[in-house]
Amino acid sequence: MRMEGGEIKVKGVTKVVEDYFRKIFASPSSSQMDIDRATRGLSVHVDEEMNRRLIEPFSEEEIKEALFNMGHTKAPNGFRSIFYQTF
Repeated sequence: MRMEGGEIKVKGVTKVVEDYFRKIFASPSSSQMDIDRATRGLSVHVDEEMNRRLIEPFSEEEIKEALFNMGHTKAPNGFRSIFYQTF
């Protein structure tokens, strides 16, 4: 990566990387009117049934299914999923 118009100095690498990703992931500011138009017609509340389903504990079967659907080398908590799949 190069900064616009020059070479990268060791001390400036962090800034270059930060600027690069900020450009990629930054979104242009939206007006309230744009937001209202995009969200028109969407349900704005969680009804009782939705809430019940969101807060109920995961079943053992749901946990097992999620675990066995993960790749063997995935390690979201530092332990590869194959560890849990085996033991």
